[in-house]
Amino acid sequence: MAAVSPQLQNGILARARRRLSGSRPIDLARNAAVLGLLWYAYSVVRTLSGDQVSSAFRNAGKVLTLQERVGMDIEAGVQSVLGFSWLFRAANWYYLVHFPVTVAALVVTYAVSRNRQFVVLRNSLIGTTSVAVLVHARYPLAPPRMLEGYLDSALVFGPNPYMLPGSEAANQYAAMPSMHVGWAVLVGLVLWNSTSGLRWKALAVAHASFTSLVVVLTANHYVLDVIIGAAMAVLAWRVAKHINGSKPAPSVQEIDVPAEVAQPELVDA
Repeated sequence: MAAVSPQLQNGILARARRRLSGSRPIDLARNAAVLGLLWYAYSVVRTLSGDQVSSAFRNAGKVLTLQERVGMDIEAGVQSVLGFSWLFRAANWYYLVHFPVTVAALVVTYAVSRNRQFVVLRNSLIGTTSVAVLVHARYPLAPPRMLEGYLDSALVFGPNPYMLPGSEAANQYAAMPSMHVGWAVLVGLVLWNSTSGLRWKALAVAHASFTSLVVVLTANHYVLDVIIGAAMAVLAWRVAKHINGSKPAPSVQEIDVPAEVAQPELVDA
């Protein structure tokens, strides 16, 4: 029986490494462009839907009514029980980290698992955020902090994300679904699936859990926003993972053999 010589094996591996290395800048630019376009579309739609104030407050009443019926109207209770000034400030700061944490997760997964975990995370973000953009445009929703009986912790204790530079055009009536929670769940999923250590998995659960608590404590979202945002993220992750997992791995025949080993020496096994 003939076996491929070590020379051919090394040649194939070297060529494959050169191909991957050469394509990385183009691939990086393409992914950055796609995600940048997604963020731009997300920001534009949030801005365009910001004038639907009456609908936003009317929808808020409907959400509260629904939550009261099923026993989920706990936002005011959470603020009352956890109503410490230092905790509100900490929650306000944590509320701000969701975007840089998500970007960091994309960068790290791209560096360590470009063709697997990064693709799943990227496609999950695209799917979840795209659906959220449509919902924000069609269903404006005033957050609890704008209603009587709820504390706007960011306004009272700071920092206030809507007073930061560049936030003037932000639509504050895009509470449903919570993309803070959706993105946090996706970051938690990629961290859980990319690591084996118990501490990392605990961190994955903690980030999604803390984010869910923070958006309710700060009265930026209703419990229903949290549930729908998390459900959308999990569904998008499962779909993206299934699609990526169904792609066949490249075979040896798909890799060009270097000229110097085009006629390999076969070694009897």
